[in-house]
Amino acid sequence: MEEIKSIPVIKEKIIDICGDKHYYNEHGQRHRADGPAIESAAIEYKEWIFNGLTHREDGPAIEYGKQKRQSWYYRGKFLGRSDEGYTQKDFERWKKLKIFS
Repeated sequence: MEEIKSIPVIKEKIIDICGDKHYYNEHGQRHRADGPAIESAAIEYKEWIFNGLTHREDGPAIEYGKQKRQSWYYRGKFLGRSDEGYTQKDFERWKKLKIFS
């Protein structure tokens, strides 16, 4: 599996008028290597984005809502949603099978 290389990160975050936090790299892509690139407390939303692609290797890339719904992505590829029955266990099995493209 090819390792994803990080583009240098601008070390500042943008907080919009609603108080949502957005992180970008120097190319204007949403990006954060150490946490969610989008965080919204008002709508309980977090999204992990790496160099412009929704991506997370250790859990769901999107978490949202009071019901704590989750969506799994890898390098921008949608894998499944918790409200459709997809689980962390499914994601771990997918990773183990190395179905990375």
